[in-house]
Amino acid sequence: MAVTTATRKYNIIYVYSVPYNDHRGLLKIGKAEVDVEEDYYPTPNDEPMTKAAEKRIAEQLGTGGFKHTLEYTEVAHYRDENGKGKAFDDHAVHDVLKHSGYSNHDFGEDISGGEWFPVSLEIAKLAIQAVKEERQSLTSPKHSIPDEEIHFREEQEDAIERTITHFGFGDKMLWNAKMRFGKTLCALEVVRKMDSKRTLILTHRPAVRDGWFEDFEKIKFEHYQRGCKPRSDGSIPEGGLGQSFESMEKDLLQNGTHYIYFMSIQDLRGSKETGGKFDKNAAIFSTQWDLVILDEAHEGTQTKLGKAVIAALQKRKPKMLYLSGTPYNILDQFSGSEIYTWDYVKEQQAKEEWPSKHPGVPNPYEGLPRMNIHTYSMGSAFETYKHAENDYFDFREFFRVWTGDADIDNGEMPSDAKIGDFVHKGDVRAFLDLLTKDDPDSNYPFANELFRGYFQHSFWVVPGVKPPLR
Repeated sequence: MAVTTATRKYNIIYVYSVPYNDHRGLLKIGKAEVDVEEDYYPTPNDEPMTKAAEKRIAEQLGTGGFKHTLEYTEVAHYRDENGKGKAFDDHAVHDVLKHSGYSNHDFGEDISGGEWFPVSLEIAKLAIQAVKEERQSLTSPKHSIPDEEIHFREEQEDAIERTITHFGFGDKMLWNAKMRFGKTLCALEVVRKMDSKRTLILTHRPAVRDGWFEDFEKIKFEHYQRGCKPRSDGSIPEGGLGQSFESMEKDLLQNGTHYIYFMSIQDLRGSKETGGKFDKNAAIFSTQWDLVILDEAHEGTQTKLGKAVIAALQKRKPKMLYLSGTPYNILDQFSGSEIYTWDYVKEQQAKEEWPSKHPGVPNPYEGLPRMNIHTYSMGSAFETYKHAENDYFDFREFFRVWTGDADIDNGEMPSDAKIGDFVHKGDVRAFLDLLTKDDPDSNYPFANELFRGYFQHSFWVVPGVKPPLR
């Protein structure tokens, strides 16, 4: 039985040499990946990194019997001056060397020398350290690397352009994009390219504003202000900066300065305009927004008050961009042309295919860790719930509950059932028994002591399971 243990993946930089005349005085500086146990941090030249480097070198040199000497390995991760963890690759080391006057070797036509440099091992180590200290060259001061220019990946550009095109005739768009897609940065680029005068960004949890504020600084906004609602004491949350809503609206009318305003949906749903009790936020609902962006759109938007907030904002017909990595409870509100999907399978496929499609070009997905996605086939155990047309296990039907409405329930509710009870109670019980049955040869998540240890922190929820549509 194959068992997956908890591991952590790191980039590593390796340095090696070969004993041939045309490579004399040269070192190859490359990148590999190492899997180690979750609580283990690699140290220079340790066994896991050495093995990972040798494996990568073998892939490069092939089976031709070429000799080599692995000179050095080091983990390619560090923490910046703000304590944020960062990873880098071999190209960052190459850039430091080039900025320091060490050009990569030219072997002649049709022979790549992009990763071979005329440096000593000591210089190579200093270049790796320079990257970790965010220095442009070996002699630059710390933290001298200029702000990185944004280069959107192909799927990000696709989402941005498709959304702007769709907003030419449609009013709403959903990005069903997993974590790591860069939804906030791409959404801000939509704002910039649309030249949206008034943009409202709604977050369910105010704490996520920091990510938006950080990405705002990365986009080259030329005539935009940003702001958020002050605290009750009048202070602006850290990172909020910018002007008040009233002053930004005044600047727009007088000077044409556009603005982006951040608000919590929790605040808005207490307003009288949405059926709440408080006389507040009237100006937000009366403003003619060009674009409304709902971050984590699956959170807090499907309650009675959440729906009231959306409905009140939609009265003036702004463009609505919904962002979510798990939009399962709102998918049925969008047609196929209104959804842009980027999932982990597409991401991993793009990462694998990049070298063959773009030879010699740095892989923009290289820093994204490999994902192992394990699935369970439920069709054989519960054939009844296999969707006839699309050949998938129908969770919606399997976990359907009694509503008391005969039309929705497809019949009268049994006398011994209560509203909220599972319709297929016996099968749900059998499903739970299958997951927890003591079986050393089973791969179900609670089937043996080892797996129970892994999942002892898990909390299973089946949210938003609705009865079938009439």
